[in-house]
Amino acid sequence: MKRTSTRISAKACMSASAFALAAVASGGALAQLDEITVTAQKTEQSLQEVPLAVSVLNSEAVENAYAIDFEGLQTLVPSVSFRKGSTNANSAITIRGIGTISFSDAAEPSVSTVVDGVVLGRSGQAFGDLFDIERIEVLRGPQGTLFGKNASAGVVNIITRRPSTEEYEGYVSASYFEDEEYRVKARVSGPINDDVAFSLVVNRSEFDGFLRNVFNNRDVNGYDRWGGRAQVLWTPFDDGEVLFTYEHSEGDDDCCTDIEALPSGRNPASPAAPNSQGIIDQGPGNRPFADIDLDQRLIDHDFETRTINNTDAFSVEINKDIWSGITFTSITAFREWSNTELREGDFTSIGGTFDEPVFGVPFQLHDVGTRDHSQFTQEFRFKSPDDSPLNWQLGAYYFALDIESDFTREASCQNNGGQNQPILDANPGLTCNSNDIVSATSFSNTSFDNFALFGQADYDILEGLNVLFGFRFTNDNVSFVHTRRNNDEFGRQGVGVRPREPNSQFGPASGGFDTVNQGETEVDDFSIKAGVNADLGALIGNDRNLGNAYFVYSQGYKGPAFNVFFNQGFNDIVPIAEETSDHFEIGYKLALPSFLLNVALYNTDIEGFQANAFDNSTGVTITRLTNAGDVRTRGVEVDAVWSPIENLQLTAAFAYNDAEIVAFNSPIDPTTGLPESAGIFEGVDLLFSPDFNYTLGANYQFPISETMDFFINTTFSHVDEQESLLPSGDGTNPFPIPPQSLLPSYNLWDLAVGLSILDDKYRVTGIVNNLLDESFVTTNSGDGFRFQTSRDAERYFGVNFRANF
Repeated sequence: MKRTSTRISAKACMSASAFALAAVASGGALAQLDEITVTAQKTEQSLQEVPLAVSVLNSEAVENAYAIDFEGLQTLVPSVSFRKGSTNANSAITIRGIGTISFSDAAEPSVSTVVDGVVLGRSGQAFGDLFDIERIEVLRGPQGTLFGKNASAGVVNIITRRPSTEEYEGYVSASYFEDEEYRVKARVSGPINDDVAFSLVVNRSEFDGFLRNVFNNRDVNGYDRWGGRAQVLWTPFDDGEVLFTYEHSEGDDDCCTDIEALPSGRNPASPAAPNSQGIIDQGPGNRPFADIDLDQRLIDHDFETRTINNTDAFSVEINKDIWSGITFTSITAFREWSNTELREGDFTSIGGTFDEPVFGVPFQLHDVGTRDHSQFTQEFRFKSPDDSPLNWQLGAYYFALDIESDFTREASCQNNGGQNQPILDANPGLTCNSNDIVSATSFSNTSFDNFALFGQADYDILEGLNVLFGFRFTNDNVSFVHTRRNNDEFGRQGVGVRPREPNSQFGPASGGFDTVNQGETEVDDFSIKAGVNADLGALIGNDRNLGNAYFVYSQGYKGPAFNVFFNQGFNDIVPIAEETSDHFEIGYKLALPSFLLNVALYNTDIEGFQANAFDNSTGVTITRLTNAGDVRTRGVEVDAVWSPIENLQLTAAFAYNDAEIVAFNSPIDPTTGLPESAGIFEGVDLLFSPDFNYTLGANYQFPISETMDFFINTTFSHVDEQESLLPSGDGTNPFPIPPQSLLPSYNLWDLAVGLSILDDKYRVTGIVNNLLDESFVTTNSGDGFRFQTSRDAERYFGVNFRANF
């Protein structure tokens, strides 16, 4: 197939989605964009040759966003949404509306997160500080024929900067923002001798927070992080290399605190009560409307929500030409990740302080949990010579993950239904009031074992026409053991705390709950990918650059799961079946000297979608991870980069996505074989899947002296309204979607101006985030009033200084 070689800027934030700020390549009377090289298909390729939708953020785009973690980059990728949980462990990425949002240890993400070829067992592991990033590639649609495991919705492929082998280089970057937020990062790299080079990057960042706790007059929702990554690149032979990587990071974040943005009624006299009319019966369009207090920045909590993370990771990557240009790659990796969660669950400072029964007065609910993740992965891969007419890759992959968890809940005793009355009658003088605190602890061990064989190839069947095909065989084994005990001396139950015997709030009809649960499931899957990629000019015998067009069909797969969580019950030991998908995509890519255009249209149908669904079949509302049903996501993405004159670059990215439930599967009670809830929710939007997002960007740079340039770059992003809650069921009929489910749309306008001195040896930048000071919420956390907001939901200023050497 004829290869195009149109230049696209390597300094750009680029893509089949080229969307963020970038410096324009200088030189020449006419603006010209340099060629972009990516590894979206595990081999170096021009971006325009890759027959799939790929969004790319390079190091400069990441740095220009001045984001503390991946969450701060999501508006630059219109097809991506980030659901912030109370901890990193239950935070999730969605691509084109597809993602897995669950508290369960035994459920894996639909979006695979990969760092330097190593799959992360949990997406949340990637949401610490951004280390020395070379680029981030967001691959949309199923990617199982080449990447990781369970990449049924897409891949976030993070590539860090490799050691410099030619000369010593490095940088120091320091940022300071309003409210005493600072971030410092430094890197040094260079050759040790002819065969060995190294790099070392360290970072430190701290922020007290942007919410005020009126209970103790402290700022919260901040962070305290530090970490580093060391790499050694060894080239013992001319046709190969070995890369050793070690990473350590620690984070102590008093995040992610829920705000009361709708009236809860729990402490209306508190200074942190929202400025809200609550649910208005006749809102816009004569439908119920949630008057969310978007400007709420106060909380009133007597227990601090906090997340403590520690990561240690080591990997060895070997690349070697072994025979006739065939390249062998081996990536061996170990990762240890500990996550400790402290969570305020009653969301008030007066819960558990009354000598009266709940729920006549506020209750206490405080959670403390730890998760220790131990992960081993091994990948072997063989790649054909670069000049072969048949380009192919074959590989084998093994993934093992063990998670040990404990979780303790301390909560007010609960006797509103007489559930503790036999214990009170047997113990005269014993009470069960708001200030009688009871507790329970769960312990669980979850194991994942995954083995896969995969391959992908493409072949030039004639001039300008290339066909591709791929496969993946996967064997998944998931097992768990879960125990829970009531810690109260008398075995009383409380709010979210089950009694000692029979350790259940529910009757026999729903299966009851055993103290010890365990389960195991094993699934095999075979999935394929096929498509065509055409250089339109070469195909019709025309020397003009008419762009590339492609069509791809691929099958997605996400492994089985269990609903392993604190109050797990008998119903939850039933395996949750695998999630499978059929994906179609057609795209067009055009790269001219000063203009880049990419268009993708797609349709994905998913069976057995794994999601949390509300279940009211027992009279008590719980969220249950289940194969919620069949869903469909379809839409169009358009991305463009234009450099009309030298030193000016304009970018745009638009994404329209229609993601909805096609058929809802009611959970089955294993004791009766009957549906627990007859919810029929066809047509309901998938959670965190806004219909229409777009991002516009501009970058302009011009000299003001022989040694100094002035630059300005800006982005304007729109995030459409999105649903955040599924309807619940009462056992026979579904409830409507609650009004507070709808998160309002918002706009973000960010601006940076500065000076580049001595050919960018020094750079000083002034930063304004959210120039319009537009408030918004990012997540509905439940209970009808709890939401989360972001530091970026208000205007703030900062400055960055960077020195390169």
